[in-house]
Amino acid sequence: MGGRRGVTPAKGLHLVRFPEGTCPAVVSSTEPTAPELLAAASQQAHDSRRPILVHIVTNGVRGDSRVIKSARVSTDLGFETLVLGITREPQPEALDVDGMTALLVPIFPKKPIREFMAAWRKQGTTIMAMRVAKRGKNLLLRRPGPSARTKESSLPKWAAKRRNNLRFNVVFAEALAALKPTVIHVHDVAPLPAAIAYASASRLRGRPVRVIYDAHECIPEQIKSFPDSDYYRARVHLERNYIRDADFVMTVSPQIARLLKRTYKLPQLPAVVTNAPNADRATDAPNLRAAVGLSEDTPLVVYSGWIAEARGVDDAVRALVKLPEVHLAVVTNTQKQGAANVTKIARKLGVSDRVHFTDYVPPSQVTAYLASADVGLIPLKAGGHLDLSLPTKYREYIHAGLPLVVSNNKAMAKEVRTTGVGEVFRSGSVTGLAQRIATVLEDPGPYRAAITPDLLYTYSWEAQREVLGQCYLKLSPKAPRTSGPHTLASTLRELLPAHFAETTDATPLTKNTLAGLSLAIGRANSAGQAFYWAEAVSRNLGIPAASLGVEQPICARPHRITSADPNDLDASLADLVWLLNGRTHVMIDGFQRLFGNFLGDSIEPEIELLRRHGVRVALIAHGSDVRDPDAHMKRIPESYFAYATPEWRELIGQKAAANRAIAERFDGPIFVSTPGLLHDLPQATWLPITIDPTMWESLEPASFDRVPRVLHRPSRSNEPIKGSDVIVPVLQQLHDDGVIEYLPDPGPVPNAEMPALLAQADIVVEQIRNATYGAAALEALAAGRTVVGYVGPEVREFVGEDIPIVDATPTDFAEVITALAADPQRRRALVDQGRAFVDRWHSGAASSAVIAQFLES
Repeated sequence: MGGRRGVTPAKGLHLVRFPEGTCPAVVSSTEPTAPELLAAASQQAHDSRRPILVHIVTNGVRGDSRVIKSARVSTDLGFETLVLGITREPQPEALDVDGMTALLVPIFPKKPIREFMAAWRKQGTTIMAMRVAKRGKNLLLRRPGPSARTKESSLPKWAAKRRNNLRFNVVFAEALAALKPTVIHVHDVAPLPAAIAYASASRLRGRPVRVIYDAHECIPEQIKSFPDSDYYRARVHLERNYIRDADFVMTVSPQIARLLKRTYKLPQLPAVVTNAPNADRATDAPNLRAAVGLSEDTPLVVYSGWIAEARGVDDAVRALVKLPEVHLAVVTNTQKQGAANVTKIARKLGVSDRVHFTDYVPPSQVTAYLASADVGLIPLKAGGHLDLSLPTKYREYIHAGLPLVVSNNKAMAKEVRTTGVGEVFRSGSVTGLAQRIATVLEDPGPYRAAITPDLLYTYSWEAQREVLGQCYLKLSPKAPRTSGPHTLASTLRELLPAHFAETTDATPLTKNTLAGLSLAIGRANSAGQAFYWAEAVSRNLGIPAASLGVEQPICARPHRITSADPNDLDASLADLVWLLNGRTHVMIDGFQRLFGNFLGDSIEPEIELLRRHGVRVALIAHGSDVRDPDAHMKRIPESYFAYATPEWRELIGQKAAANRAIAERFDGPIFVSTPGLLHDLPQATWLPITIDPTMWESLEPASFDRVPRVLHRPSRSNEPIKGSDVIVPVLQQLHDDGVIEYLPDPGPVPNAEMPALLAQADIVVEQIRNATYGAAALEALAAGRTVVGYVGPEVREFVGEDIPIVDATPTDFAEVITALAADPQRRRALVDQGRAFVDRWHSGAASSAVIAQFLES
């Protein structure tokens, strides 16, 4: 076979074709694994005779400017370059980030931790063998070098309490073995063991592989600030165990370089490659002022970066109280809890209308994006590892042309005072921060003038490329090629056409009034509604939302599982901490207590506590939690309450009356999931039930050419809520008469198995005694089934359009089913209407719009 070697993805199979005489490799059936993809791409890359340089990092790559720019350097030098990152998705993802190709490998393969331990035991053996070999060679040549240090166990200290570290490194080691790189640039310490393990195995086989360890943080100082943190303890073990196995060490500042050399007795001083932006500003970047909706003459200070206590963003918000005309833009990952916590602080202080959140833009656009602000803020807390280097945002602000206001951390304060590009305040002093901001805003000219061309070059990535490039060329056993195509990236693109995400386009940002907010819904999760509402909010409104509740097989699993025992106070306290740390809004679902008996037997103390901590609260009612039995019987002659025992009716009535009394005393938003409940809570707003139509729309179509199959699932309670006492005998009789085929109820069915059950039916009967419709009816409509129930004229009038559910009451139920069975054309029309109705009202868009009103209030 002649011509260019290529990849021909066939349906269900990814086959890499090679010329005659080489081995064809089947990448996988349907969904290739990361090692399979890398093995196929590696073969083509090695055939191009270019050395492969891989960058590995334990994040999703998109926002990591240092990694992306480093990859650009190795690509420009002629290396086949790939960035390996991580994903929590079950399948690999490929990205194009600012022109660089990245492959995200799944870090949670479905296998138990013991399998990861067994895999690492093998990796550890090669590391120890290589250390022994190095030790012998150094002794023979009488030169210093690493000794055969602590033995590698299957569960090392760095993974004992941080099991993800073990998963990271086993997965990366497998990926590296498939890719077969020549040089590995390890960004930060977490994936360093994987690189050392692969390099050790390769060298023992006589194939030289070089490892660069890039220390992004000063771990020996970090542990002093966080001595009780399992995360930082694990990082100490990682760096201490493996840094001397690396062939080359680099870091981000001279201070950290000296400290690393001294701490680990390194033979050479680590090279310094600072975190610096490109000198040229992007021309296609969005505008920060436009993104937050501010005019050019509004004073705007900006903080860009991660939000954590040590970053001091809370002090910046507090300073706004003393600066009544100034606005603060926070450029961050708005999905993280830090943004929500800042929002709550801003609310308490009455400045939330002047705090604006936007998400990150691609690294190449950062400086141009920030340029429309007036001042760049770095309000770090004092001391520790934060004193040892300039944060990335420092140089980004300079290249954006912004004067700086920074705290008096040693490295920053010295640099600002030396260059004159801004003002310094005492860390933690809100008054000092406000004064310095006012000083710069009053006369920014001298500070901007201090940002000279020479300073811009010193702070630019162009000044760092030379150091990094020399390192790559020096370490590579084989010189890279500067001509010819790069096949690694193109091969991955062909192998993963459906999973390749482009992230190079300009980011069209608009003002998101909900950015910085975060929602929790729980605890009832009736019919999985808390889960589906939260999913809809995340999807449609772009903010973090999660449900909490007890796990029930028959419902969608909540995002956070809570204890079923109301006396489990430890679990209740953990749920309380979870809600207070990172949630700005909570919707109490079904009037059920969020924290068991922790605060008593009512939701009212919970509401008070949440509000005291700046959390806004709403209530959601579903049905019997607020429904008045007497009023229901008066409105609906065939009400299920009329057929219930007096004892049950009294019990339900007392609980509902107590909840309605809470609703009367409550001064916040109240929602009901079905329109009929507006009789019981007239002050409420309809929050449409939400389902996931994708679970149901792929089922085999209902049949219109046979005796229809009819499904009814009786209520699991002892009371005749659905009217099953009428429905079941009628369906059985019609089955015996040959009018329908009655599908017997199989009993409780797990949520995941419901589509298979529904696929057997043509007609679904929900209920005939409640004058409403619920999730079961909507799921049947989404599945393309004809649905029978009792909706009633009031609900139909409220919704304002034809609800494609056929009304039936206990008196005419048999006639309704008989007529439907004889009229396939009507059933076919109802199926088409049903799917459209679900999409319009119950797929999540309508409920998200209602919840947005609560979030914006």
